[in-house]
Amino acid sequence: MKILIILLSLACYCNLAAQNFKKKFDEGKGYMMKGLYAEALSHYTNAEKQKASSGQKMLLWTDMAYCYKQTANYNKSLQCYERLLELLKESPRRNEILLNLSDLYLLTGRYEKVITLLKNLNVSSGEDVRLINLSTAYARIGKIEEAFNLLTETQKRHVSTKDSIYTIATSNKGYILWSTKCFEEACQQLNIALPLFNRLSDRYLCMGNLALVEAECGHFEQALTYINECILWQAEHIGETHPDYIVSLRKKAEILLKMNHITEATDMFKVYFNKEKEHVISNFAYMTEQERIDFWNTKKELLAECYTTETNDPDFLFNVALFSKSVLLQANRNFLQLVAKNKDQVALYENIKELRYKLRTTQGNERKQEEKEAERLERQLMRKMETYRTFSNNLKTDANDVRKALKNKTDLTIEFIQYTKADTIRYAALLMQKEKPVRFIPLFTQKEIEHYYLKGKSLLGTLTDAIYSRKDIDKDRIYTDTVLGRKIWQPLLDNIPQKANIYFSPEGIFHLLAIEYLNFDRMDCQLYRLSSTRRLCEKKIARKTSLLLVGGLDYNDTTAVSYHTDTLPDRTASEVLGRDGIPPVVGGDYNYLPGSSTEANSIRMLFPQASCDFLEASKGTEDALKRSMGNHSLIHISTHGFCVDYKIVPPIQYLKDNLSEDLSLSRCGIILSGANRTAKQNPQNEHVEDGILTARELCDLDLSQVDLVTLSACQTGLGRITADGIAGLPRGLKKAGAESILVSLWEVNDRATQIMMCSFYNYLKQGFSKQQALMKAQCDLQNYNQKETKTVSVFSAASQSHTSRQITQISDYNKPCYWAAFILIDGN
Repeated sequence: MKILIILLSLACYCNLAAQNFKKKFDEGKGYMMKGLYAEALSHYTNAEKQKASSGQKMLLWTDMAYCYKQTANYNKSLQCYERLLELLKESPRRNEILLNLSDLYLLTGRYEKVITLLKNLNVSSGEDVRLINLSTAYARIGKIEEAFNLLTETQKRHVSTKDSIYTIATSNKGYILWSTKCFEEACQQLNIALPLFNRLSDRYLCMGNLALVEAECGHFEQALTYINECILWQAEHIGETHPDYIVSLRKKAEILLKMNHITEATDMFKVYFNKEKEHVISNFAYMTEQERIDFWNTKKELLAECYTTETNDPDFLFNVALFSKSVLLQANRNFLQLVAKNKDQVALYENIKELRYKLRTTQGNERKQEEKEAERLERQLMRKMETYRTFSNNLKTDANDVRKALKNKTDLTIEFIQYTKADTIRYAALLMQKEKPVRFIPLFTQKEIEHYYLKGKSLLGTLTDAIYSRKDIDKDRIYTDTVLGRKIWQPLLDNIPQKANIYFSPEGIFHLLAIEYLNFDRMDCQLYRLSSTRRLCEKKIARKTSLLLVGGLDYNDTTAVSYHTDTLPDRTASEVLGRDGIPPVVGGDYNYLPGSSTEANSIRMLFPQASCDFLEASKGTEDALKRSMGNHSLIHISTHGFCVDYKIVPPIQYLKDNLSEDLSLSRCGIILSGANRTAKQNPQNEHVEDGILTARELCDLDLSQVDLVTLSACQTGLGRITADGIAGLPRGLKKAGAESILVSLWEVNDRATQIMMCSFYNYLKQGFSKQQALMKAQCDLQNYNQKETKTVSVFSAASQSHTSRQITQISDYNKPCYWAAFILIDGN
């Protein structure tokens, strides 16, 4: 009888689990079909916790892989595919999963992996997809002949039917020819493909591309005929707010520019920019952070084409720079969480979000009606929700707002910009004063500045070499080279009054270079580095001083590490660093920093004990830091930092319309208590944080009450340089809402950093501004001259052994390698 009861109970439990799985899975499926991928994943994640059969898991992970891919969470998508491949080891369906995986590899730029995966893959169905994906991978690594051969093979397989596969292969040939500047041949292929597109919307997209290629061939009349026909059809059938219509406006501006009709091109770029700006603003509030990054990646480099109009209307270009640099630095607001306590606001927000998703695909009159309804509901939400209104208004800041924010006539704002013209990447600056129009100042090409040879008794290598070098002498060479300082600043400071406040927003290589410390005639001007000059328009919030100190961490002690029994914590850093073979996940461990403990304790003495929280030894865990950071106005973290991805990524014509993964936010971070143990990829760590706090994780914190974050560690100001700024810890902190940031550009000296940081906080306590406090602290360090006793190991040739002895030496830290590493961002 007992056995029967147990069996019945087990059967009931299994039946209940199956029902729970089906319910959560069906709910997720419903959201996925609507295109609401983030919501679908929420239900799928709950379904994943339920017991399920292998077949159910296969269906679940297939859908989850797709949804993660659509929300640009490529790491999670990859995990789902890996689980599927493990599940389908012997199944004929395995090759189908590998084919889908190739799509993911294309999105993330892993073209060699696509080739390895698909070159000899046998698929019962999907051979055409295999050939097209393989040809795309070949094209993107420059193997044009191989790409062409595959597309030709695909064309031959479908030449008799001239179906959609034939059309795609033909149009892809046209795009590749276009990218390799074979414009006449590209015209031929696109002209063949154009009438074969069944969907009119696709046909007119092709027509827009054909218009650009015709212009490249010098066939301007035909180009204008095509693009005007395209714009007229799109305006009538899909509406003037549709992204395809907006792209066509940009293409017409490019054609006019090639015709040297600069004024007309500028006017068209203005129309394009204003519509694109509204399109981004109206969609951003309803996206997850991953979706925002993914969405913006399709826009940013195209907007930079506005800069090619150069001197025609610099005020307009200033607006483009303001918007482009502000988009991904907006504080990361999860509006669904913010409205969660109010049922009416939740319903209103959800209605708008669903309408916005529909508008990505809807056409015709139905689209126009839904657009009007979405705008009406948004006005309602703005009236009810201050945070939403602020978020939208910040993105609408323009040059006039910045001009009004300048306090003095002598103040100057500089937006450095980078753009491509005639296949050459160029740097320029947009200068604004309170009562003067914006000026466009051309500077140099990317090649000229990156390959600039540092001066000395002999040529000492290029600027890029010195920036990436780990040698102190190379840093000293950069910041003592007067020719370099004048090369960058002299064109900008001519006719600028002495003692002016100069607020500048960097671009390109300037994110890796502390140009404010270069050797040039400053004329007593004060230089302020800003993430965007839009920052001048933001109201400063008075905050009660409260300090969070982190230092003297034990990277081996896991006694304070939290174990998450019901959830899986974020271990993305461990996954990414493990894949790249980087410590502490793979290889050596991080060592204890004695200077870090001394530094933190010295700073603590400056503040009342009641207003200071100190996380040291085993207490500075990732969990503890995430819980504590948002509760303080000042945060000082002294630990190891790392950045393994800080290349400068040039815009590439062929790739600019494609999505790309930005893994660099997970490739820079800080090391916390216990990380030498918790970062390892083993089963017992599955339910603990990995002890590495990355820029990507910082994006999701709420640091809106934080006035200053100081990351007293190596390389905390670095990151991959992209078209919209630096994708590193500074972006993560700004997206979390931090007001100001003090970070480093290279590996810092432990003792010098300790001296400068103690001095910096001492001046802050005395009432000096952040900028003044940093300058004074740097001066103190440069003038620091003190006898210090050190213990050194000496090798004795006679005894063939090492002995320890104390020596006294003068410590001198006046070289730039000691004091110029730290830059203050938004400390105005």
